[in-house]
Amino acid sequence: YYQAQKPYPFDADAWDAQRDEVMRVAIRQKFTADDSLRTLLLSTAPHPLLSIKNDHYWGITYNGIGCNRLAVLLMELRETILET
Repeated sequence: YYQAQKPYPFDADAWDAQRDEVMRVAIRQKFTADDSLRTLLLSTAPHPLLSIKNDHYWGITYNGIGCNRLAVLLMELRETILET
């Protein structure tokens, strides 16, 4: 889903403006469609999450550099689910 949402022809600025929302929709679908995944996500509360991967935007590298956006979006989703 995520990769299929990239603009064609690829435009980095356009993609950068929408990639967080695309990922937000993707993880919301994934974690609300599967009870076991939702339960797993909720079991992490209230702890902060880290997405350790070699991706400076979506994760944090092994040397601690990165934006950790995937984990931030997962924590947002976790809060939303807990509030409902």
